[in-house]
Order: sequence, then C-alpha cells, then structure tokens
Amino acid sequence: MARANARGKNGPEDGLPEIERYRVNWVRHLLGIAEDLDRRVVARLADEEGYERLRPSLGPFLSLVWREPRPLTQLARELAMTRQGCAKLLRVAEEAGYAERVDGSAGERAQLVRLTTRGGRLVDDAVRMILEAETTYAERIGETRLGRFRAAAAALFYGLGLDRKTDPSLGETARRSIGVLPVIAHCVEEELREITRARGHGVLQLSHARVIAIVGPEGARMSAISRAQGVSRQATSATVRALEKLRYVRREADADDGRGVRVVLTARGETLVRDTLLALDELEERFRRILGPRRLGDLLRVAADLYATLEAENETLDAAFALDPSDPVAISERELTGIAARLRQHLGGDASVRLGALLLESEGAVER
Repeated sequence: MARANARGKNGPEDGLPEIERYRVNWVRHLLGIAEDLDRRVVARLADEEGYERLRPSLGPFLSLVWREPRPLTQLARELAMTRQGCAKLLRVAEEAGYAERVDGSAGERAQLVRLTTRGGRLVDDAVRMILEAETTYAERIGETRLGRFRAAAAALFYGLGLDRKTDPSLGETARRSIGVLPVIAHCVEEELREITRARGHGVLQLSHARVIAIVGPEGARMSAISRAQGVSRQATSATVRALEKLRYVRREADADDGRGVRVVLTARGETLVRDTLLALDELEERFRRILGPRRLGDLLRVAADLYATLEAENETLDAAFALDPSDPVAISERELTGIAARLRQHLGGDASVRLGALLLESEGAVER
C-alpha cells in the first residue's frame, strides 16, 4: 500500500496481509472501545439507576440536547440520519421520559427537542459512570497511557469540529474524560462509510463489514460466522442474505463436507476489502493532519493495546464457558478477574452480586 511506511510509525498494522488489516485495524479498535464503554455504562444505568429503554444510539442523540434544545431537522443532520429515522429515535426518548418537544421562540416555526428532568439526570449519571469506567481502563494500560489517549481523543473531538455539532457542555467532558469517544466513533464510522460509498459501495452496515472480515479469502461456514460474532444463526443468515443481494458474497458447496455450505467472497467483495483499506489510509491521513504524528501515534497505539485487553477478557470468558464441568482445570487469578469484569459488564452490579451469592450457596451445598 502507498502509505505503509507512515502507518508503521503509528500503529501495529504495518506489514499485515490485506485481509488481516481489514480484520484488525485502528478503526476497529476505536469502535470496539466505544462499544465497550457504551455497554458498561448502559448496563449500570439500567441495573443501578433503573433507567429503561436504553440503547447506544440514544447517547449521541441526547448529548446533542444536553443543555440546549435543538430542532429535529438539525439533530438528524448532525447525526447523519434521515429525519424519519431521527423522529423514531425521538419517540423512543419521549416514551422513556428522557426528551420532549417544545415550541420554539417567537419567529421559529419548528419545535425544539430538549431533555426532560429525568433525561438530564440520565446524562449526568452517564457522565459519572464514564469517569468511573476510566478507572477500569487505567488499571489495564496505566494512568499515564490512558491520559495520553484521553488528550488525543479530546484534540480529535475539536479537530473534527464535533464541538460545534454537540451540546457545548460536552466540550467540558472532552477535556477530562473519554466520554466523547462514542461521538468520535460515530463520526469515524460515518466518514468511512462516505468514503467507501464514493467508491461505489453504498448501504453498507458495520455488521456487513464484520461478516466479510470473518469470511476472508478462505471462506467460512455459517456456524463459524455465527460463533465468531456471538450472534444467532438466524441473525447471521439475514446479514449473509443482505451481502448476497449486494453481490459481495456467495454460497457454495463445502469441499470438505458435501452436505455443508461455505460463504465466500466474490470479486466485488475482494474489491470492497481493498477499497476499505484505501479509505482507512485516507482517513488516517486526515487524522494525522489534525493531531500530528506524535499524538496520532498515542491514539492508535494505546487504542490497540486497550482493545487487546478487552478482546482477551472476552476470549477468557468464552473459553471458561466452553469448559467441561467434569474436567477440573486451573484458572489464574488474572483470568478470574477478566471473567468477573465481563460478567459485571453484561449483568450489571445488582445481578452480579446475586450471581456471587448463588455461587457461594452452591459451593456450600457441595461441601455439605
């Protein structure tokens, strides 16, 4: 690739084959960390504070009206959504009691969207939990490195002009936490989609990219795709059908199993991989101009290391769930810590405490 030397100065991806760069790249790292942060915060908000009907897409939406009401059309534009899609999101927020519509000031025809009192508490609680989540991340990579990552993310937030597209109060958060990372991730995903769309690849979703990465040049069985994504066979089939319709993949007989079927990339799918890598390089160059080589290096290297710890935690739990209960094995303290962290993330605090009590009760029953 044309920019391999520059990329090697900043990230761990230099020298990887095309499909591996497609599978493991700096955008994947940023999106993965942002998703992890969202999951942690949403789980705690629901379990500890009783907030209902939460979903990741509500975060950027509510952040736009944190302190200042805005028209729905403006919200749709800044979220890169259709007005209809944004209206559906608003209805979810209204039904949950987080947002409401109010008349604009004199001379304004459009209604404005603003947070309710409950919505304001939700955002404030989310900010508090984001700051607490940073403590967990600092334990993984060190406070100094997290500080460099935080500073780079804040600089990127302002460099991309996101401070002008979000509530001004979010800028204060940008300077003291990584709470703006989901907003940055949303922007990065949209920009990457726009670049690939300009190369002839429209209506692509993140789930499409993940399946293509799993399929790779060797192809993959449906069961392997489902397992790698941690989703149902039905959900995988729906994504594969969508990719078939777009002519990125096809199904063919499995040479190793006459009754089986493998999903393989078409020539158009292989082109998508190459075009996506060019788009990644283009986006990375833009970020380099905003941040400079040193700060971009901080962002990419720390993101890669933090993402690796999150992946290792997930793999540890997956392996633990796959153990044969009749075959006792030695699990290290670090592995147990990883399992506990992921369970807390998915179950929330209260449910985790109840699970711990049940485990202790079970252990007592065995001893008796």
